[in-house]
Amino acid sequence: MLRHSDLVMYDRQTHSLWQQLTREAIVGDLTSKKLAFIPAAIVSWQ
Repeated sequence: MLRHSDLVMYDRQTHSLWQQLTREAIVGDLTSKKLAFIPAAIVSWQ
């Protein structure tokens, strides 16, 4: 799904919809909660 041209992810465990850009639940049990940011490195396999 998309919302404002941004990916919306569905969490089956909490039945919540999460907006990718803001990391915020927009519908469901966790509405207005935010996901924790976990940094990741982009690594070349060459």
